[in-house]
Amino acid sequence: MVFDGLRTDAWDELLRPVFEERFEVIESRPGSALIPTETRISRKAISAGCLPEAFTSTNELYLLKAWLEAHLGLDVYFDVVRDDDTVASGMTVRYVSDRFEYIVFNFTDKNLHNNPQDLAFIYNTTVREIVRQDVRSVLRELPDDALIFLTSDHGFIPVPTPTVTVPDDIIVDRHDVRYRNAYTTDHLEGGKVDHVVEFDARALGIEPVSETVRSAPIRYVLFPRPGYTLRRPKWGHDPDRYTHGGLSLAECSVPMVVLGPRRKDQPLLRIESVRQIGSVSEGEELELEIVIVPAQAGMPEVSIALTFSRDEIPARREVYRGTHATYIVRWTPRLGEITVDDRQRGTVVLPVTVILAYRNQVFDKNRVSQGEIVRLSKTADVRVKLDPARLHRRVDSKLDLLMGKVPKGLRS
Repeated sequence: MVFDGLRTDAWDELLRPVFEERFEVIESRPGSALIPTETRISRKAISAGCLPEAFTSTNELYLLKAWLEAHLGLDVYFDVVRDDDTVASGMTVRYVSDRFEYIVFNFTDKNLHNNPQDLAFIYNTTVREIVRQDVRSVLRELPDDALIFLTSDHGFIPVPTPTVTVPDDIIVDRHDVRYRNAYTTDHLEGGKVDHVVEFDARALGIEPVSETVRSAPIRYVLFPRPGYTLRRPKWGHDPDRYTHGGLSLAECSVPMVVLGPRRKDQPLLRIESVRQIGSVSEGEELELEIVIVPAQAGMPEVSIALTFSRDEIPARREVYRGTHATYIVRWTPRLGEITVDDRQRGTVVLPVTVILAYRNQVFDKNRVSQGEIVRLSKTADVRVKLDPARLHRRVDSKLDLLMGKVPKGLRS
């Protein structure tokens, strides 16, 4: 799994808890993107297993197949389930075979570019919700004994305000100058030379040619030092608030994680069942029954947290007293967009994942100490009957600008 644009801190905060609901981290290492930290270089190098100068194609599927054949002697046929880099949620790429899957999520990259909001706000709203829904839905499809290799191609950084202008006389084309790097034919000279870092293009393992004029050679790649960004000569300067392509730690640091099946150690608790109680119609309160049982008799009290894949269900903290326990959660589901199939069936099916988290207790002689946090999950489908008398209509958000807010009666 490749998460385009995923910083290491975002992995630890947002993704790791979701993966640990079903899988266990076998090994985690600090990784670094290639520089320049751009998708066309660093992400393709993940599937190619080599530096850009040795790429045999620009297509990730062909690069992956070539690596498998060259290094493992395998001629693998992949079914292309998805290959669309324009989507801002869900999977961008999914290649499936009998033994391997290659999955790319692009939502971090897509939602950080062209977004003026604060970074923490973007992560805690848009990115967190996509992780809860889209990533979790893919994980549910994977077998329990899956071995997962997870990484990212680059991180992100807020773009500094001070600029360093790259002059016309050392570039082939103005498009070879980007905010976080520049391909040049000569050294940068003058008063701003101390504000950049210069690399020989050949030492970076990239093709030493202009990105826009492929027949024109270049010699160097310039990167701005911390606190600066690059600027094209005689052209406006309007970068995204967050971007990548440079060599800062925030852009280069990426997770490299191997996850596998959970150990056979018996957890203290387990979620025995999650089910909907009774049937409900649209707009009515729904009851979800969660049954938690101990792994062994006579276990002590333990503090537990119950969280959910749907934002409208508040988290709960309970004291589990070592016996068979039933928890009832009540909430009114938000249905969101109603599909044509849903309308025809008269029912909406909503997957709800319950996440149980508690701190393991370690017994050493006569002492009981707190161990690592254990996360378990179980998913159930709840069904909500649609009101046939209610109009369900999806109104494009752009129409809101022309017609004002959507009338309350038209909201689905």
